[in-house]
Amino acid sequence: MNPKAVRFGTEEVEVPVGSHICSLFRTDEERNNIAIPFVREGIRDGVSCKYVVSDQTAEHLRRSLSASGLNVAMLEATGQLDILTAADTYLKRDAFNYREMIAFWENVCAEVRASRRPYARCTGETTFLQEGTPTVEQFLEYEARLNDYVPNAPLVVLCQYNMTKLSGELIVGVLQTHPYAVMGGVLIRNPYYVPPEQFLARYKTDHGVAGSA
Repeated sequence: MNPKAVRFGTEEVEVPVGSHICSLFRTDEERNNIAIPFVREGIRDGVSCKYVVSDQTAEHLRRSLSASGLNVAMLEATGQLDILTAADTYLKRDAFNYREMIAFWENVCAEVRASRRPYARCTGETTFLQEGTPTVEQFLEYEARLNDYVPNAPLVVLCQYNMTKLSGELIVGVLQTHPYAVMGGVLIRNPYYVPPEQFLARYKTDHGVAGSA
């Protein structure tokens, strides 16, 4: 049976399995103060952890995880830790489509069931968005629609956003598409969150965005 709540990794707080969380940061230290404990807690739980690097290199992440006391080589060899890139996930195909990413999450959930582990922890850096592919509109639609999927899945998802590298429009949208948020190093139930259909209807009206095919 899946646990109802698990330790987030910082502050001795718990989050429900099925949580979709954004972490807003400005420095490498702020990023690591949240992301490294998040992964370490998953390893302690004995669950699989996937980490998509974009704000840093995979080797930089490995050094930070090792410095926190984790045996990174062993964890990667056993498959409990999987370090990916945007090219492996968000940008795997030429044209970004949120449905392709939902398929990615379905594969992760299938791995959870096959491994008989209770859930998986996944976190991704999003600095690749500063290149303009996918567009802000495309990515926010994806983040909004994740809220129809993640709450019913054996996942805890942490989306990381570097506020010094990404647009204000994106950050505002991010705050409206995540039920939980880490701001100033503190995890909160996000008061700015807007349910997916309401967010998408308002966003598309305000920005003149056509619906996705």
